[in-house]
Amino acid sequence: MSDDKHKPLLLIVCIPYFISVGIFALYFNWQYAQEHGFKSWLFFGDVVATLKAIAWPVFILPLNIIRDFAVNVVVGAILLLSLSRLIARVQFSLSNAFWLSLIGQTLLSISGFVIGLFSHQTEDGSTTELNVIALIVGLFVGCFLLTVLFQIAARTQKDVLTRWRAVILSIIFVLGGVFVASPLIELWENNGQRNNVDWKKCQEYRVNADRGVVDAQYMLGVCYYKGRGVKKDYSQAVRWFRKAAEQNDADGQYMLGRCYNEGAGVKANLQEGVMWWRKAAEQGSVNAQFNLAYCYRNGAGTEKNYTEALRWFRKAADQGAADAQYMLGVSYAYGESVEQNMSESLKWFRKAADQGYANAQAILGSSYYSGTGVETNYEEAVKWFRMAAEQGYASAQDDLGICYANGEGVEKDYVEAFAWYSLASKANRKSAVALEQIERKMSRQQIKAAEQRTKELAKEIEKRTNEIALDSKQSGKEESE
Repeated sequence: MSDDKHKPLLLIVCIPYFISVGIFALYFNWQYAQEHGFKSWLFFGDVVATLKAIAWPVFILPLNIIRDFAVNVVVGAILLLSLSRLIARVQFSLSNAFWLSLIGQTLLSISGFVIGLFSHQTEDGSTTELNVIALIVGLFVGCFLLTVLFQIAARTQKDVLTRWRAVILSIIFVLGGVFVASPLIELWENNGQRNNVDWKKCQEYRVNADRGVVDAQYMLGVCYYKGRGVKKDYSQAVRWFRKAAEQNDADGQYMLGRCYNEGAGVKANLQEGVMWWRKAAEQGSVNAQFNLAYCYRNGAGTEKNYTEALRWFRKAADQGAADAQYMLGVSYAYGESVEQNMSESLKWFRKAADQGYANAQAILGSSYYSGTGVETNYEEAVKWFRMAAEQGYASAQDDLGICYANGEGVEKDYVEAFAWYSLASKANRKSAVALEQIERKMSRQQIKAAEQRTKELAKEIEKRTNEIALDSKQSGKEESE
């Protein structure tokens, strides 16, 4: 049989499989070492990870991501076919196959590490565009070098039997390259992450957590829950939160309850979540107190009980929780297990509003606008409407549009009214109707100015909401640290 007859089989079937094995072996070795430590990987994990990689493309991958695998095969085959003629002109000896295999696997190792490094630096562990670029580069380099390897096997052997022996020998060389390159991944990875604060902290937490230090157990759970310093793993997060919770740590109890509530790492169980939140709430965890109150108010995981809800909302509100202060205001406004009292309700709404809670700001604005519980004051109403509207709260944007359209608390301004109605109309049908009505009263020039003003406000609101989200994220990170 001629070499040309067997080239397509080698190119389309064998080579993509070997490339896949190499890439998966690198990834699984890196993942095992990251999660279980270098020593565990060195003595046992490297064998497990590599065997898993050998089986993955044949038995596991087709069942889970057959589409992606097919795309990789097609891309690899196209590249190999395009390079085959060029490579066919170069004469190699089979004795160089081993070294070429090592070079190819080493470059794939480096590419695999780059992929892992970029993934590691995204807090939620998600794939970035740089990951994709690194993967493509690694795939192309690997395809090129492994094409050289199989051209050697195909061109230097004349009979079919000997050629396939050469192919089998080449497979051994490829797998040997994986084992040789894996320590390089570990060394390179540790060097690359040496200045990564989250990774270093995570390693410190792990050492102390294994010793039973409750704070370290909780923080290691946070690392796994948020993908901070390690790959996000809810089951591992639950494991460490449980260890902390069983040592009566309020933060661990709260997060364990949250995992049960969300079904993160465990089967969702609201009753179990409420149990852990109650334990944490009794120790003063403000988040647990609020969540427990919310469960009592809505009958989630426990019987509905407005009295208990009010009690826990008050405990959290007394600790300065804006969302609890808002809910306490709602309880007084509607008389839920307490005598209806608008004055007391507005007191708690104001406390929440002063902390930037948009819902409370909108309600406070409505109270001043309608004179509910306070004297009517359009200027004060506009003040609170604006605060909530600038956070993207649609109801407040609509109310602010009304004030500008009617000249209540501000000078009548159809341009401003149009802009706020336009923003609110994305989530409020009533605003869309009001927008059409006010547009009929405006000139073309005013409409054009209003459209420009809408764009400006949208950018300002987006910037404001991003700042609030960033502040919230940073404060949450500081609390966890």
